[in-house]
Amino acid sequence: MCGGERNESNPSCMGWVNYAIHAPSDGPIPEDWPSLEEMKALLKATGEQWDKGGLEPPSKDGYLLPPGYGDNNDNETTDKAIRRLCRDWRRILRNAKERDQPDMHPSAESDLQEFLSTGKSGCNHEGAPMPLKMQVVILPKNQVFGGHAHPTIELELTLRGALREVRLVTNGM
Repeated sequence: MCGGERNESNPSCMGWVNYAIHAPSDGPIPEDWPSLEEMKALLKATGEQWDKGGLEPPSKDGYLLPPGYGDNNDNETTDKAIRRLCRDWRRILRNAKERDQPDMHPSAESDLQEFLSTGKSGCNHEGAPMPLKMQVVILPKNQVFGGHAHPTIELELTLRGALREVRLVTNGM
């Protein structure tokens, strides 16, 4: 969760959205993952939680979309915006040149390729590969997590605001 007590600056809408898209974990990740229906359900659950908290700007037609998707600069419908977001996510996931990550750890690309070929990433405490899921967390402004590590690869898409991360990366590990 976001941590701390629930109050005006940390309302009950903050935290993990109650929906996740599970990646197939029995072989290669299909080119059409996540499906349009799964992405719609995730964005709808996120929009409902976002709007319930009265956060701004409100969702569009109940879906929380990132800037540039369905914001009516070109009269794009919500459905078309979600289709385009889904296509863009799939393309960028598989195209390293489109990801702007100059400080990426040297193993990140091979970790991603492992996930795409097996559907799994990292290992649990018993050494078994772990399946992944796509989930949304709504964070209060200026949230600080402190030092932490991810047991699996982290795939991130910012729907609102900005996410800044200070990475402690070494090549000697």
